[in-house]
Amino acid sequence: MFSLRVLLSLVVVSLFTTAFAADTKREKATELMDVMNMESTMDAMYSQMEAMLQGMAKELDIQPSEQEIFNRYNLQIVDLMREALSWEELKAATIDIYEVSFSEEEIDAMLVFYRTEAGQSILKKMPAVMQESR
Repeated sequence: MFSLRVLLSLVVVSLFTTAFAADTKREKATELMDVMNMESTMDAMYSQMEAMLQGMAKELDIQPSEQEIFNRYNLQIVDLMREALSWEELKAATIDIYEVSFSEEEIDAMLVFYRTEAGQSILKKMPAVMQESR
């Protein structure tokens, strides 16, 4: 039979190993966000949203006399989005999602791919692809 000391040692080692693995996976998920340039992707999204809001003026038949008010409110909307949905606000939650959704091996594979020339090319083109997909 195991002694209490051996059993306690096994439990401590197991907990430490699990915690270390989780930290490693989280660090890799964080690194993936950097490799994927998520902050600049978010900035591109805000620019697309701003352009989309401006395009709505035509769809809503905004009159020239209303344009200044419309523009002012659009700027307020974009500013609120940039503040409430900033990368700093979303980073931890996004990392949590990747950490839960993907295994460490999958994160490793994404890191390998997105570090390649092809991976970086896809990341650079994706905002334009998303823009065209709407």
